[in-house]
Amino acid sequence: TFTIGGYVPLVGSNSTSQSVGGPNAGAYTIDHSIGGGYGPTATFNLRTKAFGAIESTSSVKARVLNNTGQTLTRVSEDKTGSWTTEFPTTLNPGDDVTAAVSSSNINGANAQAEYVAPDGTTFTIGAFVPLVGSNNTSQSVGGPNAGAYTIDHSIGGGYGPTATFNLRTR
Repeated sequence: TFTIGGYVPLVGSNSTSQSVGGPNAGAYTIDHSIGGGYGPTATFNLRTKAFGAIESTSSVKARVLNNTGQTLTRVSEDKTGSWTTEFPTTLNPGDDVTAAVSSSNINGANAQAEYVAPDGTTFTIGAFVPLVGSNNTSQSVGGPNAGAYTIDHSIGGGYGPTATFNLRTR
């Protein structure tokens, strides 16, 4: 049996649920994804596993340190895969938090978030772990006081690394 579902809350992140049951469940898998916003498309690919194949999975942890001296509020987040731990809605000064995503999606795993400070400065971060290619990060600071801040960043190798983002004053 294949069971699939998509969930689009008014507050929070869109998500999917899926399962394979029955006596031959181990021979099948479900690739899945869902878009953002209030009218997304959820995609489910019900397929057999290749004989003798190892299923490809990836995950990423995004560690965020708030050294801006300001309380930051999350305005958006996105992912490819399933949240293990979502980004917190608020980052207080000095916070050291971790969000995590695991994925069996052919595109790999990614975790992204945008935060805004009371002065209008925005901090956008993203960690990407493709099944083929190099792991990478993206980060930007925007808004009226962007020049007063920077984001130090790094990401490890392999299919389950931690990306670190240090949001700080210059």
